[in-house]
Amino acid sequence: MEYTYKIINGTKEEEKIIHGIISFILNEYPEKIDISKLKTIEVVDKLDNDSSGRSIRDKIILPRKYGLEKMQLEGSVSKDKLIDSKLNMLVGTIYHELWHISTWDKYKYMYEFVLDENNDDIIAFAYMYWIEYVAHVETIFMEDAGTMNEFCESFVRKKWHKIKYGYSYFIKALPYYLVRSNYLGLFDKLTKEIVCIELRTAVYEFNETSKQLIQKNNMQDVDKALVIKDMIENLFV
Repeated sequence: MEYTYKIINGTKEEEKIIHGIISFILNEYPEKIDISKLKTIEVVDKLDNDSSGRSIRDKIILPRKYGLEKMQLEGSVSKDKLIDSKLNMLVGTIYHELWHISTWDKYKYMYEFVLDENNDDIIAFAYMYWIEYVAHVETIFMEDAGTMNEFCESFVRKKWHKIKYGYSYFIKALPYYLVRSNYLGLFDKLTKEIVCIELRTAVYEFNETSKQLIQKNNMQDVDKALVIKDMIENLFV
């Protein structure tokens, strides 16, 4: 297979794994991913906040920590090999980041707004929230169930602190929690365990509103994000 992207800073084994995963994704879901938009994959030791992946325009960044580290692949990637949770998690991460690359033009205004640090923080949080909510709705089926469950359990037990920019880390994590907990059928069980009444109430409200917004096909995504913006502002006062 001829690859239209280049891999930077990866070992031979890491390159083999990445190529293998992308080949698997393209064979299984060719209609969902536009690989022509991907130009570069950079391998780094780790990402901020221990993120498992990041995408910017036509580039994906993959960390060794919580990603490629100690990963080995015999032969090609296949569905039966996804019982390996570590491989499943990496496949899900790469699929998710490829979705971002494939949709960059569609959501370009919001993506670029978030990247510009001089822009309004609340609007940027709202754009980031909405993009990630849609992204997870579209890619959740590729994620590892065990990893999702651990994330959701951690989310409801975490003591979120209101800092200078409000509950910013809570807002960043919220779309991941909403989509994952609903997908696993754990939303009702876990959400009631959130100790802070203000945040528990917010989770219920964001969940209901986000479900309604994603069904409104006649409404622009930017406008949907602005509805989310008003809800975020209530947490930031």
